[in-house]
Amino acid sequence: MNDRGGASIDQIEFSNAYLEPGSNDRQITVRVIHDGGNSEAFPNHMKIYQVTGKFLFEPQLTNYSFDTQRFSIDLQPKHGNAPFIHRATAANEPAQRSEAELRRKAEERSVPVVAVSTPSVQQSMGLLDLPGRLDAYYQAALFARVSGYVASRKADIGTRVKTGDVLAAIDAPDLDQQLFQAQSDLNNAQANAALADVTNQRYQALLPNNYVTHQAADEKASDVTAKTALVKSAQANVDRLKALSVFKRIVAPFDGIVTVRNTDVGNLINTGSATGSEMFVVADIHKLRLYVNVPQNYVPRTAPRRR
Repeated sequence: MNDRGGASIDQIEFSNAYLEPGSNDRQITVRVIHDGGNSEAFPNHMKIYQVTGKFLFEPQLTNYSFDTQRFSIDLQPKHGNAPFIHRATAANEPAQRSEAELRRKAEERSVPVVAVSTPSVQQSMGLLDLPGRLDAYYQAALFARVSGYVASRKADIGTRVKTGDVLAAIDAPDLDQQLFQAQSDLNNAQANAALADVTNQRYQALLPNNYVTHQAADEKASDVTAKTALVKSAQANVDRLKALSVFKRIVAPFDGIVTVRNTDVGNLINTGSATGSEMFVVADIHKLRLYVNVPQNYVPRTAPRRR
């Protein structure tokens, strides 16, 4: 600090010194750092003192550590007008810094620094986040068409299959016997139709010589037509049972993955009862469908095929 008029450190009264309760003593120690002589480090006639002790500081400084913040000590003479500069800085500030420079720095640091941006109008994106569900593009539930027992199972949940791959085989002895019976009925119908055709040819040969009546010849011609119809009916029954026998094998309708399996070897398959659960479900996951439930009040804001 600079002293004036020959005042000494003994004339300083520390107005914000801490007073001990009861005794009102100030525990302050003053040590001379520079006595005011010529020095390269300090200006002439500047005396430097180190003051240690307990002080009371302004409330706004109590939230900061004093080793990194500037603070002030009010210095007053014990008697008369104050001959001292009433601002002294902490030891971490250069001693030669003037009060004006400190005030300027304080004003600069008191100005808050903020980021400024220019507002602009942008087009609203209109985002609407909704939960959705992904399903396979193709999905087929496979049911049994014939009654019997599951003889073998060659696919399980998670099995990747190709078109025509056998998933399970059904043993249907009743169907096999029905097919055997239908084949026999077809053979009988074909034999009867052949005999009726030969008989009709003989009657038609005898008719010009009047060895048979026209009525008998017409009956034999009609009998050939009826027996031929029976052959076709028996043939259709055989073809139906053969087509039904193909369904003893449960095959994949397209490439995909098995997602459901509700059967196992030995299970009874009864197609005569009400439709039960499917044996397998095959899903094509090469392409997926997305299902989203849109609230009614958002429907006007949605457009077809919006991505």
